[in-house]
Amino acid sequence: MPNHYASGTKILANDGNQSLPITLTAGETINGATLPVAVYMDDTDNELKACDGNDTATLEFIGFAISNSTDGNDITIQTKGIVDGFSGLDVGKKYYVQDDKTIGTSPGTVLIHIGYAISATQILIINGPEIPTKVTFSASDNLIDSHDTEYTTQSETFIERVSWIVQFSGTIRVKGDIKTGGDGQSYFVAHKNDILEGESGRIGATYETKSIDITVVKGDEIQLGHRVNTASYTSYVRNLRIYYTKLSEYDTITQFLP
Repeated sequence: MPNHYASGTKILANDGNQSLPITLTAGETINGATLPVAVYMDDTDNELKACDGNDTATLEFIGFAISNSTDGNDITIQTKGIVDGFSGLDVGKKYYVQDDKTIGTSPGTVLIHIGYAISATQILIINGPEIPTKVTFSASDNLIDSHDTEYTTQSETFIERVSWIVQFSGTIRVKGDIKTGGDGQSYFVAHKNDILEGESGRIGATYETKSIDITVVKGDEIQLGHRVNTASYTSYVRNLRIYYTKLSEYDTITQFLP
């Protein structure tokens, strides 16, 4: 049974946490014994999985796994109180799940607030996530990914060279260097979900960078490539790249549960 204390009594963290850990089922390999792991419950199988700051499906943080387990086996988690076992925490700072499933003092792609550092080794769990009302991405010249191989084609129809699946909503900027062998016109081409979003032509034997901005939602596939207007000429393309900047605006709702 949990201890009962008079008002004003000083208690140790371990005493305050008595009876808080519970046992549930892991839905994947989780190693929380050495370093606690932020987890959520997957509503498709009712099993625990690690929160990921780069995945909106893992927003519902419920606590920390504090033991090791594998898919289908028991795992111990703590859903409130003070969790020990960390190192090097910045005392007094809010902590969030990062894109690599660790925790840090700045939000990942998805804002998942898990609590406050009360010592270098302890997190006070906040069982009510800060919920972002707006997390968008805006086209910019901030390079995110590149595929710089040079390709050639004499096709008059679009030839795809690289594609990305986006995980957010907003706008992105795509760029490619294009040139033509001979007098024909070469086109840098961008598709979204196999539908033409834009193309930009070039007549000339030296490379010229072309840029197209595209509005996207999560799950869209962006496909970049090229074509030539006349099959007797050759289209050259290289440096296929994607650019954007994360814009985060939060109306924060934080719920503190006893």
